[in-house]
Amino acid sequence: MITIALPFPPSTNHYWRSIPLGKFVKVTISKQGREYADAVARLVAAQNIRTIEGQLFARYDLYPPDKRRRDLDNFDSKAVNDALVKAGVLEDDSQIRGKVSWFHEVQPEKKGLIVVQLARLDLVREIYETAAIL
Repeated sequence: MITIALPFPPSTNHYWRSIPLGKFVKVTISKQGREYADAVARLVAAQNIRTIEGQLFARYDLYPPDKRRRDLDNFDSKAVNDALVKAGVLEDDSQIRGKVSWFHEVQPEKKGLIVVQLARLDLVREIYETAAIL
């Protein structure tokens, strides 16, 4: 299992940008999304984290930068997983076969942070399947 502390991600609403092209619209990653991926790549390179292979389970612990209300689904995976692919930690974000996400209260020492834990799926599957039965 690996644990990576990353900056708080942009929301899915700010990750994408729509560009009108006549009758059509081109959807692309926004400047904020690209800057986030670049920041993650620099952090990963500094920590010398290697590519993880196989199916994975992910845990996302989000520590928001302030007390504004946020929708968990807009923050917990798309920008983070895409950035981890670009940084070479993941081969592809389809490797993540299960996840759990938690929003924590604002904590001054963890302000604006997401902690990502990635573990091989076969090592955690039995734990979660047993818990689901109970």
